Amino acid sequence: MTQETKDMIVLLQLEFSAEIEQADHDPKYSYRIFQRKTGNPIYQACRFSDMFRFFNIGPSMKIEDIDIRIQWGRKIVMPAMIDTPRIRERSRLKLVRFYIESGYGPEGIAQYKNQLFETEIRKIFSDLGFEITRKTPEYSLSATKGHTNLYCHPTHIMGLCDASSIETIRQNLSASQTFILTSSETIHEIYDITPEQEMKYYHQFFNGFVHLVLIGIFRTKRRNLYKSKDMMYDIGRTIKIRTLRAEQGYKFGLLAEKFVEEIYQKMVENGVLIESPCHRKCRASTSKDKITAKS
Repeated sequence: MTQETKDMIVLLQLEFSAEIEQADHDPKYSYRIFQRKTGNPIYQACRFSDMFRFFNIGPSMKIEDIDIRIQWGRKIVMPAMIDTPRIRERSRLKLVRFYIESGYGPEGIAQYKNQLFETEIRKIFSDLGFEITRKTPEYSLSATKGHTNLYCHPTHIMGLCDASSIETIRQNLSASQTFILTSSETIHEIYDITPEQEMKYYHQFFNGFVHLVLIGIFRTKRRNLYKSKDMMYDIGRTIKIRTLRAEQGYKFGLLAEKFVEEIYQKMVENGVLIESPCHRKCRASTSKDKITAKS
């Protein structure tokens, strides 16, 4: 599954969380993937998460080649989720990198070449409405406009960028007279959502997953053998989505890790997980624990 497909899955989950929650809990609802060109259905599933197995087991297909319908029986409730205004018109931020060749070598770049580079960078981005700043004399220039913030080093230009501006920036960099744009890449998407939206996303789509993984990682062969509680934080790092708040340095308690902690604590309270006497380690309960508890 490509990064673009993964980003779209998260975006759909965020934008259509209410519709997905309703459809996932009513057996009369179903999801269908259909080919955008022909309109022919090519995959069907009862749950949103099951639908995207198609991209792992099905033929090679890009996200722009398909769309998704939600149906209630034979009635189409949501005709084209990906092509709705809620998705098309949403301002999307991406972490991007433009690779450039400006004469920068193992020993750095000659002063006159750097001046030529910075002069043209100032012109390119100023003409596009960007504010040009420099943090300190040791730093390269930065170009800022809205949430777009690009660090302009003589070897690459990198940072957050509004998706609608990427192609315009690429074209203007390609027309440079003092450096060559060699390639570019979109690293991943950044989501501009509130802490409440982020936590709701984790609860809606990862409750069962985290529960099963916690049981798996804390399962031991003996009842007197425990594992470090810190292992659960790896789950948080796996499921977390990249948000604008985090990119700007506002951690908000690392919400994915907090979400995992909440589920962990409930499992301890329910006896599914058992902590060591010092509360620093943990193990999954066994059938013997349940027998002891009953007696």
